[in-house]
Amino acid sequence: MKLAHVDLCGFRGYHKRLRIEFPDGFTVIDGRNGVGKSTIFDAVEFGVTGTITKYGDATADRETIADYIWWTGEGPPPKERYVEVGFHDGNDVLRVRRTQLSEADPSAMDAVMERLCDVATMPKSPLKQLCAASIIRDEHIASLSLDMKEADRYALLCDAIGATDADMWIERGARLASLAKKRLKAAEEEVEDTAREVAAAGGRVDEHRAGMMEETSVAASASRLQAFIGRTAPPDQLADPARTTVAAGLRQLEDLNWLRNAWKNAFDAEARLPDLRSAIAAVEKDKLSAEADLAALEDGEPKASSGDLARQARDLDALVTLGRNLGLHEGQCPLCASSITHSEFENGLAIAAAHATQLDEKAVEMASLERARTAAQDALKAAEEELNRHQDLLSRSEATVTEFRQRLIAIGLPENAGSNEISEHFQALTATISTARADLRIIDTLKLNDGLARALRAEAEAKEANSRAEKKLGLARRADNRAQALHDAARRAAGESLDLRLERVLPLMSELYRRLRPHPDLG
Repeated sequence: MKLAHVDLCGFRGYHKRLRIEFPDGFTVIDGRNGVGKSTIFDAVEFGVTGTITKYGDATADRETIADYIWWTGEGPPPKERYVEVGFHDGNDVLRVRRTQLSEADPSAMDAVMERLCDVATMPKSPLKQLCAASIIRDEHIASLSLDMKEADRYALLCDAIGATDADMWIERGARLASLAKKRLKAAEEEVEDTAREVAAAGGRVDEHRAGMMEETSVAASASRLQAFIGRTAPPDQLADPARTTVAAGLRQLEDLNWLRNAWKNAFDAEARLPDLRSAIAAVEKDKLSAEADLAALEDGEPKASSGDLARQARDLDALVTLGRNLGLHEGQCPLCASSITHSEFENGLAIAAAHATQLDEKAVEMASLERARTAAQDALKAAEEELNRHQDLLSRSEATVTEFRQRLIAIGLPENAGSNEISEHFQALTATISTARADLRIIDTLKLNDGLARALRAEAEAKEANSRAEKKLGLARRADNRAQALHDAARRAAGESLDLRLERVLPLMSELYRRLRPHPDLG
């Protein structure tokens, strides 16, 4: 097929309709810069692909080329906005039309694609590749004239001849090869892990086998443990009751050790009991005597204290002395102002002096009684304190003896057991518990049979897992080889495809060069 015409209106810089008919030969479009020559090529590409690739994803002020596909100039809007590209197909003309509001007809696009491209070998987005290889712009010429990197030249060549899907397949092959290598590495690590587990399981099997005891030793230990717990049970059921009995025996050992340490205190306390009781009886007798003495001293009506009597005697004696010093005054007593004779006054003073002497004697007697009462009270208090002390000592001694006897009976010994008997029982129980513990260690080896069975099962499972891991490793190695082979094949196929496309394009390029080269007559 060949390009037949381009018909556009309201497209980019064209406000009015423009239609260009292309003849069978060459068509030259001439004009100064800015008159719209490149827009004709843009219209062909837009009509065929729906986009203009030369601008790419360039943006400016948040605007892209999509904002300038249709007319945006000043003045009245164009009558229509469309682009139509026509192709000669023999006597028929295929048309592709796009407007601002509608895309191209899919059936027309399919018809153009079937005639322009080889459906069996066409790359992805074949019409874009066709435009990229057919519409050679001045930008491409400028870029080709510059020094380019080899990789950029290779990419440009691939784009030009439509070999753009090779990199995709090479990349897929590389990803597949990388994934295969990761799986291979994981499989190798799994094999190493399972191999270590097999070795560890084998070590556990050896440990269980080394720890197993002979059957005769197990039978003897079981017999002793049955006697220790006091009942018959299968050997594999002796461990728990034996440990319970051992725990009870250890508690008895603690009690026996306490009894050994407390025996001397209990023995001394029991020996002190008769003396304490006798002492309490004597102190109680002294207390009764002190109470009787105090009661005798406090019998009768309350009397004045010795201090009061002594004060009264001193006051009366001072009054007598004052009266003698003053004497009668005009026949009257200076103390009571009564009329008396001199003999009567002297007789009264003598009587008062005698009474003062009696009061003083009574004060001395009362002071003696008070001292005796205080001594009786002190004796009673001392007797009570001594009685309380002896009673407390007796109570504590009796409590010590009672607790000691109760713990003797609780542990199975007579209440009058001596120190030697307690020590002998302690040593015997210690030996019994030591033997039971040794027998328990032997009985525990019965569990090694179950442990050995579990270890053997674990070893078998580890070996099976190792076998599966090795099989998986073999599959991973084959997959890695195949993935690498696919990657290599994709690269070879890409090179071969590029060579094949170049072979097909070279004649066309030679013909194009022959036709476009300057004519010698135009020099």
